[in-house]
Amino acid sequence: MAVDSNGIILQIFQDRTVPELVEGSGEIEEYKGIICPGFINTHCHLELSWLKGKIPMNTGLDGFLREFMLTAPTQPPPKGGGDSRRGIQDEVTDAIKRAILEMKTNGIVACGDISNKSISFEQKDKSELFFHTFIELYGFDPLRAQKVFQQGKDLLDQHHGIRKKASITAHAPYSVSTKLLKMIADEALQQHSILSIHNQESEDENIFFEKGEGKIRDRLEWYGIDLKDWKVPGMRSVEWLLSQLPSSIKTLLVHNTVSKKEDIQRAGEINPNLYWCFCPKANIYIENKLPDFNLFYGEDVRCTIGTDSLASNDGLSILEELKIITKTSPEIPLEILLNWACKNGAEFLGIGKQYGTLEPGKKPGILLLDGCDFQNLRLTEETKVRVLV
Repeated sequence: MAVDSNGIILQIFQDRTVPELVEGSGEIEEYKGIICPGFINTHCHLELSWLKGKIPMNTGLDGFLREFMLTAPTQPPPKGGGDSRRGIQDEVTDAIKRAILEMKTNGIVACGDISNKSISFEQKDKSELFFHTFIELYGFDPLRAQKVFQQGKDLLDQHHGIRKKASITAHAPYSVSTKLLKMIADEALQQHSILSIHNQESEDENIFFEKGEGKIRDRLEWYGIDLKDWKVPGMRSVEWLLSQLPSSIKTLLVHNTVSKKEDIQRAGEINPNLYWCFCPKANIYIENKLPDFNLFYGEDVRCTIGTDSLASNDGLSILEELKIITKTSPEIPLEILLNWACKNGAEFLGIGKQYGTLEPGKKPGILLLDGCDFQNLRLTEETKVRVLV
């Protein structure tokens, strides 16, 4: 492979013969390993990076969210005393800086990042990484839909001052009203934008939409939300969610921990523009349960990889996420996993012209995977990633 000083691929060779055109134009380097494009992290929460290690593991999603609500207001102490607000901002900002550097070191070149506030905007704007910011909205009470949506629009207006892309999205089917979801969908249609929504992280989500019962109902009532006028859809959550969204909107469903074959098939019938994102280490951290990756591989749907936040993970590494999938689903070929980690994510974020594949004219980032099982073309526990370009 010939690459110029800016990281743009000039030519890809099929054997070890290097044409004279390339010889003498620069240093020729030889590596043993697997070369792949830079990784695409389609789901992260950078602004939660300061919560690393602060929320207990294996509490289940309901326990995790309750712990989050109790922990997040207890902000970290200010550095060296002084103004408390400034100290809190510095602590959060420093954690975001470290998280971005960690992603870059681990070969991530682009990221779909969830934001509920503006505190990560400046650091994302300064970064060499490509970011698409998803302004995430919550609001199950339909009476608050207009206010919540306007807050999202105001936050989006703040983001418009920087050079990265952004769009408004919903948190999850159980955390937005039908009215708010319609406003979000209308905005996506008008702006030709994309959506990223948490999906089927626990069976409680399906119980809530099928029967109107369970932990999610209890949690919403714990938040003080009146559910007496809410009509139970009587269907699984992903079917309800996608039935509320135009099928032309490119949508990422995140986590999919308890999604079944019928969910995948029905979702594909409703929306042909779907992508499915896995964050295995976060699944283990929160629920200690993983999606059935083989189901998605068997259905031949477009999958991507995310890291979730450092509130629910001990690191931000796509390679480490892939190792989990390799260990639990060895039937899935490495070529497919790299498509999930690179090509599909780039396509979803709309950056496939530069990222996701190794092709002349692109500047996708170039990684070396060393320590693989080369005979069987598999990742091992010893596999490391090295950023070459």
